[in-house]
Amino acid sequence: MEFALLYELANPKPWNERSEYKIWWEALEQVELADSLGYDAVWAVEHHFLEELSSCSAPEVWLTACAMKTKNMRIGHGVVLLPTPFNHPIRVAERIAALDIISNGRVEFGVGRGSSWAELGGFEVPPEQSREMVLESVTMIPKMWATDLFSYEGKFVTVPPRNIIPKPIQKPHPPMWMACGSADTYEIAGEMGLGVLAFGAYSPDKVGERVRAYREKLKNAKPVGQFVNDKVAAFCMMYCGESDDEADATAGPTVMWYDEVFARFFSAGDVEKYRGADHRTFEEKPRVHQPRKEQQDMKTRMARARTDRGLCVGSAESIIKVVKRYEANGIDQVLFIVQSGMLKHDDIVASLKRFKKEVMPAFGR
Repeated sequence: MEFALLYELANPKPWNERSEYKIWWEALEQVELADSLGYDAVWAVEHHFLEELSSCSAPEVWLTACAMKTKNMRIGHGVVLLPTPFNHPIRVAERIAALDIISNGRVEFGVGRGSSWAELGGFEVPPEQSREMVLESVTMIPKMWATDLFSYEGKFVTVPPRNIIPKPIQKPHPPMWMACGSADTYEIAGEMGLGVLAFGAYSPDKVGERVRAYREKLKNAKPVGQFVNDKVAAFCMMYCGESDDEADATAGPTVMWYDEVFARFFSAGDVEKYRGADHRTFEEKPRVHQPRKEQQDMKTRMARARTDRGLCVGSAESIIKVVKRYEANGIDQVLFIVQSGMLKHDDIVASLKRFKKEVMPAFGR
């Protein structure tokens, strides 16, 4: 089992002129510490316009700083938004190759299409074409790395004969992954020989069902790259506390904050706010946000989050139980969101150290 950190660079209100600076630099300190403690990778998302939830709109810049401050951790760009209005595939190939050079060959390359109406509408991405755009670009990019003269004429992109430089130093190219939320996306990833980044907020058991379907498709994969990446990574929030009660008190408010802020951008109401995005073009309808009942106390809600959603927020003993469920369901790497909401830098540092000391040994680490 591998353990990674996943950053959205959350910046909760109230803001001041140094808020973003503080978040970005504290996160770099956390990554540098995690590298020394033996965590396996750091990943960063690409998000746009998602106030409070994420200020990570230029992840390749922040990940370059991560590469400079670490020696061993893999550097995961997960994900690059591949619909063409977000990122032209040539620019993606160039940036990922440059990051691979700077990191001495440690890059992991994840792709996705974006799922919030704020982002799709802001970049004028036709939702009904977003998946098709991703599939075209993800097929092109490894070919750009493999040849000194690339050309292409497709539905969304035409490239005259050009040498796309630089080339990544990992040969034949960095491992490639796809963000998966809906059931059929897992199958598409399997057919294309891409690793899975399980970003749907589901229990380990539900993710496991989809992983089994993914692995069936892998058996007859026709990889878009030059090799199959058969690994699966799943995300969840993590805070390793002295006890369940301490973890609930310290990180519980952040878990609730995350749910509420997430719902602003990924709820059915967004369809009206960001017109032009037809939710019927997506496999699963956006969630309808329903405010949580105030009478449901924190302890009950957090216990349910550990069992029903697979959140790794609790004592070391509780976290070990949750991670073992991920392991039993075929997940190779857990992507921990450690920086979010109201969590303080010192608490995050203490959690990372406690996880290393009390959780990793249970997995032979």
